[in-house]
Amino acid sequence: MRQVTLRTIRILAATVIGSCLLASQAPKLGIPDIYTKVTRQTGAQATGSSKVRQNLVWLLAYPFAGSNAVLRIVHEVSGKSCATNYGEAVWTNWDDYVVKQFDSVPAYSGAPNGPFKVHFQLELPDEELLTKTACGGFCMDEGNDQCTLEDYVVPLLKTHTFLQACASGTTYRVVGDILEYVSYDSYRVKKGVVLLRDPVEILVSRFSDRAKNEGTYPINRPGLHSYCSIYDNRNSTKHLAEGWYTDEQRQHAAYIPCHEEFFRIVMWYNQAFKLLEETGKEELILHFNSFGTTHKEEAVDKLFDFLHLDKIDGYKIPFERAETDFYSRSN
Repeated sequence: MRQVTLRTIRILAATVIGSCLLASQAPKLGIPDIYTKVTRQTGAQATGSSKVRQNLVWLLAYPFAGSNAVLRIVHEVSGKSCATNYGEAVWTNWDDYVVKQFDSVPAYSGAPNGPFKVHFQLELPDEELLTKTACGGFCMDEGNDQCTLEDYVVPLLKTHTFLQACASGTTYRVVGDILEYVSYDSYRVKKGVVLLRDPVEILVSRFSDRAKNEGTYPINRPGLHSYCSIYDNRNSTKHLAEGWYTDEQRQHAAYIPCHEEFFRIVMWYNQAFKLLEETGKEELILHFNSFGTTHKEEAVDKLFDFLHLDKIDGYKIPFERAETDFYSRSN
């Protein structure tokens, strides 16, 4: 395994350990939309599939690690559309990010199983096509048949299963409201961009999104701890700890809220790096927070060089945060 990959895995694992210790200190919660709005262009028409088969570049990111932020940056800075494995969700120039509003548009003509265009109006690039995928192994076991222990443990242990999940997604048709599962040949993918984010931020973002949509918990510190307390005491979580944790991990888990989510995050990224290593794909490692620092131009340059993309005139990097509400280690 290449040194950079091994080093990155160690850094991520160390971050998780440190983050877990901080989680019990009840950080502030409440995550608004942290991205700037796309400038709407009236009169723009939809664009279709490409006749040119660009090289696919997977954007490998655990859910809530910031993949949508990266796609938005590419759209606004390059003026080109990215792709996604999940064809029911697209950006438009008038409604921003919408779900189940348009038929899925394959990125390539004659490739109905995806990936799919993720921006309704923008044209596709000529060379490298950044494609969003969350692979597998991230679902939360709620004790029902929608996600079982096997559903997320197997992809996190078997690289081949994880690889297949990375090339799988959904296609959507408005007429009949039909959502179908599809997959394509993973060997079409030539590169991978691995997007990292602080594991505690991932947990808080995932919790906040669920609390907002379901209204089951207040989006604050007590709400997070109530959620974790209930989830940690589910039989499925206990079975995970008993069957898959080491003795040392089980000891630490007793003091770490939502420890099973940190387990999934670390195992997920281990699989992502192993996948890239075993398939010989070129890799680029980025951190979500780098786009919100004084080094954001360098982060964009690094990504665009990897994708062979040019910047449009007068671009702005669409990455903003509500500093008083967004969770960080300092607050």
